[in-house]
Amino acid sequence: MKLIIVILSKLKRLFSSVKLAMVLFILISAVSIIGTIIEQGEPLVVYKTAYGPFFFNIFYGLGFLNVYRSWYFVALGGLFAVNLIVCSIDRIPNTLKTIFNPDPSFSNTPSNDAKEGKSKKTKYYSLDSSKSREEVLSISKNMFSKKFGKPKEKYDGKRSELYFSKNGIFRLSPYAVHLAIIIIIFGVILNITHGFRSYVNINEGLSTGYSYMLSDKNRNGKPVKLPFKIRLDKYTTKYYKDGVPEAYISKLSIIKNHKVVLTKSIRVNHPLTYDGLTIYQVSYGHYLPSAARLLLVNIGGTHFKKRTVFAEPGTLYDTGIKGLKFKFSPLRNSGKNKMPFYISLYKNEKHLRNLNFLEHPGIAGAHKFPLILATYKKKLAFIFAGVKVYNYSGLEIAKNSYTWIIWIGSIFMIISLFFSFYFNHKTIRMKIYPSENGEGSTTEILMGSHKKSISYYDKIDKTITEFKNYI
Repeated sequence: MKLIIVILSKLKRLFSSVKLAMVLFILISAVSIIGTIIEQGEPLVVYKTAYGPFFFNIFYGLGFLNVYRSWYFVALGGLFAVNLIVCSIDRIPNTLKTIFNPDPSFSNTPSNDAKEGKSKKTKYYSLDSSKSREEVLSISKNMFSKKFGKPKEKYDGKRSELYFSKNGIFRLSPYAVHLAIIIIIFGVILNITHGFRSYVNINEGLSTGYSYMLSDKNRNGKPVKLPFKIRLDKYTTKYYKDGVPEAYISKLSIIKNHKVVLTKSIRVNHPLTYDGLTIYQVSYGHYLPSAARLLLVNIGGTHFKKRTVFAEPGTLYDTGIKGLKFKFSPLRNSGKNKMPFYISLYKNEKHLRNLNFLEHPGIAGAHKFPLILATYKKKLAFIFAGVKVYNYSGLEIAKNSYTWIIWIGSIFMIISLFFSFYFNHKTIRMKIYPSENGEGSTTEILMGSHKKSISYYDKIDKTITEFKNYI
């Protein structure tokens, strides 16, 4: 039993130490710096490419690729919370006594330090008066009670001691900050242990009911079944006039029980939240080679026949003329005034000839944009009408059911810090006793603040001058 008591006593001493709090805070900061330097939550292949197999294995083993969900980050947060709780429990009884049941005795204060000018938080004054102890006592109560409220009083038959206090309740502000930090840590740990972050790429026009955790080293990631399906209706990149991307926008539809229940466009920092899950825009790309939009016009007959073909490079397409097919291909080193692509014609599966695209003379000047075309024997015209891009959108899907706890803790901490910094516990201790020569009285005063405040000390000097005039 004694051994248990000794162990508990040592643990209490350890966790009530401010030094431990500083060590834990430094370690948490160091881990957070690692999480800032190494971008978190990317697909594993990105890390393998960026750092190489050797460093990838080290970073993966140490948990640096998802550091905010690592066991040691959770452990550090938990230890820091325990440290704050024990520190607060150890110190708060004396604080409560100072606020609600202070000892008014003048002799129990560091008056000697104040007399010698060593104290930075109190100022000492000694005033002689021709008035009696009773008169000075009455003046003191009337004057200081207006600003500080009713004092605590003590009389031993010879000396009167007074204790005035103002804003004492704000001594609890640091403990309120501790409580706010504990609430935030509690919310973070709940999100880590009961929430998840997953990722999915969705091709334009398709839908999915799964996302992937990306936490498995050797596979693409553990699949997470979603309570609904997400469909990417359209992906768009908006640009400024100078060509710099302005916004990456995904128009999403949420499908539940085979019905669209919500349609919303999301962009970076403007997510969609539905059924406890939040969907963020994180990336985009192309899942197929871009296809050329070609307008094929049969100009060999009396009536023009035209149709649109989205031609991917290297694929054969029918021209509409029997036995004649074509292939759209990019052209390397096209040279000056030549288009960087061409048409290859095939007759009965054999290469026939290549057609180069040119700006049609006499027509280009009549249009806002040049007419780019290639012709074959006055039978067929290929008009280049742009490029079709096959987009996908990269989405992060997160379940942070306890984020509201973090918000409450953060708001509470801001309020607590405001009171802690801008409100000061101010005190006045007075000792009034008859003078040694039997004529009049002597008043000793200690005016202080639990935080150093230059403005308060300036007011103290004015207050003492005013009080001196009264007595």
